[in-house]
Amino acid sequence: MFVDAIRRFKPLRGLPIWARWLLSAAVVFIEFGLRLATGVQTVPYLWFIPGVIVTSFVFDRGSGFVATFLSAGLALYFFVTPRGSFEIADLDQLVALAAFTLSGLLVAAVIEALRHTVEELERKSQALQSADVQKALLLADINHRIKNHLQSVVGVLDIAARRAGTLDEAKAALDQAAWRLGMLGRVYDQLQLRDDATAVPADRFLSDLCGDLRATLVGLRPIALRVYADPVELDPTEAVNVGLIVNELVQNALKYAFPDDRAGTVAVRLERRDDCLFLEVADDGIGRADPAEAGPAGTGSRLLRALAQQLGGALKWSGPPGTRATLEFRRHATADLA
Repeated sequence: MFVDAIRRFKPLRGLPIWARWLLSAAVVFIEFGLRLATGVQTVPYLWFIPGVIVTSFVFDRGSGFVATFLSAGLALYFFVTPRGSFEIADLDQLVALAAFTLSGLLVAAVIEALRHTVEELERKSQALQSADVQKALLLADINHRIKNHLQSVVGVLDIAARRAGTLDEAKAALDQAAWRLGMLGRVYDQLQLRDDATAVPADRFLSDLCGDLRATLVGLRPIALRVYADPVELDPTEAVNVGLIVNELVQNALKYAFPDDRAGTVAVRLERRDDCLFLEVADDGIGRADPAEAGPAGTGSRLLRALAQQLGGALKWSGPPGTRATLEFRRHATADLA
């Protein structure tokens, strides 16, 4: 009831200060009129206490203070002997006046503090409810994405099982599925929750991915694997697809671009270009005689085309010198990192 009353009278607390004080004075004069009408001669201050409580509760502490001082003045002038003056005849009258004034000020201050406490608790409760709803939505979104990604892994294994005619082909299919699962784990390991979305920091994600590739595939070979990524965020689906594309392209470069321990560099670049992202994987290796044949063949080629289509773009190849694969795709509504 107390909370409902605070909520119901909230618009009145938005009135201009002069209006609140004028209404508070009106409440006091109504009490004054009732006191005159009843003709009661005792307890001169008691009649004015309800007005102090009402004005403090409905308006604010300042209005309660106004009601307190106005009530004290009216009571002293009209109902305390000698009537018709502000003279205080003895110590008892002074104590009574001081007690009423201090009590009124204290009541106004306490009611104000209680109202602020209730309003703050209500705000926190609403914020917690909103946060719980948001977390539930984000959790449902994450679960949905995980389900879709796992289904894609199952699809890869199913297609591979139908097409695999040799042990090597079966092994390649299993490797591809394992890499996709690993990519999924890496994405959700770096997942960050925002107010209304989930996001993966692209620069850290690609740096960690290429760090793993450097450790497992480069080893002691004289090849540098470098990453240049703008501080943008990817949603989980984008991150998985970008990670798989980079993984496939970097592996191809490390396998074919630098034969016979040839030295060189593989560069992975992700740039923000207006509403799009530009991905590039380039090497300074031996390249291909015909740029049209620069893309990989077989299962890897189909995988790259499918991943690029899921991002809304298409891979483009160029070279020699070296081999350069580029992909431009439109960004989803994720906030950039500061």
